[in-house]
Amino acid sequence: MQHSRPIVGFHCSGATGQEWHRLKAMSAGPAPVFTPDFFGCPSRGPWKGGRFSFADEAAPLLPEIRALGAPVHLVAHSYGGGVALHILRHHPDLVASLCLYEPTCFHVLRDLGAEGEALIEEIAALNGGLLADIEAGRLRKAAAAFTEFWSGPGAFDALSPERQAAMEAWIPKVVPDFDALIDEPETPGDLRPDLPVTLIWGHDTRVQTRRIIDVLAARFDAPQVHGLDGAGHMGPFTHRDQVFALVAAHIARAETGLAGA
Repeated sequence: MQHSRPIVGFHCSGATGQEWHRLKAMSAGPAPVFTPDFFGCPSRGPWKGGRFSFADEAAPLLPEIRALGAPVHLVAHSYGGGVALHILRHHPDLVASLCLYEPTCFHVLRDLGAEGEALIEEIAALNGGLLADIEAGRLRKAAAAFTEFWSGPGAFDALSPERQAAMEAWIPKVVPDFDALIDEPETPGDLRPDLPVTLIWGHDTRVQTRRIIDVLAARFDAPQVHGLDGAGHMGPFTHRDQVFALVAAHIARAETGLAGA
């Protein structure tokens, strides 16, 4: 995969930058690939402040992205997509293109009026239940509920003991993550509609993420939108080959367009 600009990969909630490490193996040429960890990961440590926002998540990443020396191809999944949109919104000079797999930026659902508010309410109710379990010390129950919301009944039990333990250790971060995803302040016109954009979703996903794709597709001039048969919200893990092929195609398309600009 040839690319003259750096690539930055943002992981989903409960994962680490390892989610996008395959991009490093795919990369050819001198431009770097950067796959940072968010707060809540062992390398970054827990969030220790008060009310949390994407600005807090992005703050330690921005100097690292600027140090890459050129606008980047932002590749992101789920919660990482919310962080990516925040950076595009507030630091557009850092972004050359955007490739998102099911970004969970629930705040954009407000474009849909009453339908969108109802979909946000479902997420807020889930988050309230997770908060109650976390505050009561029921971390395993919260981790299972979160995992199964996205991947279906039995998904948590199907994880390895190591992954279950990692999810239990990470789960306190889920509540501030959801708060940031719901409460991000924005206006519909602040996302650079001319940007090279690819949006990817799984046909077996939640209605929230499917409708988020619809909203975002309407905000950009010429987005590429791809739906994957048999994939759900965790497609970058369960359908890795297809997802990474689409990411590579996006970067090739974006590089061609940027070279001709």
